[in-house]
Amino acid sequence: MWTDTSDLKAAETALRRRQRSPEAVVEMATGVAPFSAEGWRRDAPPATPEELAGQDEFLRQRAADREASLAREAGVEAAG
Repeated sequence: MWTDTSDLKAAETALRRRQRSPEAVVEMATGVAPFSAEGWRRDAPPATPEELAGQDEFLRQRAADREASLAREAGVEAAG
């Protein structure tokens, strides 16, 4: 969270300096094949047990957050 506007302005200025023009982006992309999800799936190594466990935990937490959000919405609608 930005608390000081001078910090925010400095960050925005630094970001603008790093941005490329549309012409520069086209030049960089010339001759580069587009991303292929199918190729990535074919060539990517299998997930490690740690990665799978992390993904399972993420999905469990996301489902719990969604259920809590739905419960809050139902409570707001019932009270509203």
